[in-house]
Amino acid sequence: GFLGKWPDNVNGPNSAYGSQIQKISFTTDGNSTDIGDILSARRNQSGYSSTTHGFVVGGYLGQAPSSLNIIERFSFTTDGNSTDWADLTTALNTSSVPASSCTHGFSFGGQNGTNTNTKIIDKFPFASQTDATDWAECSVAQYNGAGCSSATNGYALGSIQHSAPGIPSGTVLNNIDKYPFASQTNSTDIGDLVLVRFGGAGVSSETDGYMVGGVTVGTNPGNDAPLWDRTNIDKFSFATGTQNAVDHGDLPLETSAGAHDGTGMSAETHGYHAGGIYSWNSSNHQYPREQIEKFAYASNVTATDVGNLVQVGTNITPNFGMNGASGHQF
Repeated sequence: GFLGKWPDNVNGPNSAYGSQIQKISFTTDGNSTDIGDILSARRNQSGYSSTTHGFVVGGYLGQAPSSLNIIERFSFTTDGNSTDWADLTTALNTSSVPASSCTHGFSFGGQNGTNTNTKIIDKFPFASQTDATDWAECSVAQYNGAGCSSATNGYALGSIQHSAPGIPSGTVLNNIDKYPFASQTNSTDIGDLVLVRFGGAGVSSETDGYMVGGVTVGTNPGNDAPLWDRTNIDKFSFATGTQNAVDHGDLPLETSAGAHDGTGMSAETHGYHAGGIYSWNSSNHQYPREQIEKFAYASNVTATDVGNLVQVGTNITPNFGMNGASGHQF
């Protein structure tokens, strides 16, 4: 099964954000179920998975962002709320890129909600209630990429930068960055995406990594929205040292838009994408997506819609609780 963090309606300054933990089945297509809550409603946190628990890291609160350095944990075997587990080295971990080894979580880059970036790669243990340590550095400061994990390495696909030295504000990267779990080694750029974008969801099979969806800065010809949400699914091999991604199908097209800032989940034979938001029109109104979609690792075909999230409705537009939810699997 899979457990992930999804939004609900809450009162107060974070009413457009979410705190639900929802669960979906990898064996039976269908809707998610609500099994608990994280400690505070927020957006743009990251998700990590051990064999027994999910971990929710970072994110920020409020319309005037207040970034968090918290690491929370919840059980895969018992439904219930998350608990405060440990802390990151810094609060600059909103929209950080997650990767999970068998024993540790790695938080790659991130920002503080006001576009101040970090190059830090944090590492924290799953088994002990121990704060994260500064493990290594990203190739460049970045955030809001897609995270993938092989047995030995973490990967970050597509990101964005603000105020990085020597780089214009708002630079979108097409990098595939790689770093080892076993040694304190900085990440290196090993390839490029098919389409330059950021805000995609990461999925990992045993042999390959995938980036699902994402957004490009450019007018969508279908609805004149100034941000173009994409349906692309990119695929790259873990076995090849240096390699560009290849096309591996698409998400179903909805209202002339794809999705950005959804979450990715990895089953044995299929990848899953859920939630996210899409830009609707020339005024850049953004709306939540309730879809749960899956695609086969073995074939390059359009993903299928297999269910819906429990609830995304809100009287506030957009519902930022759908923006950057965290995915987990065991």
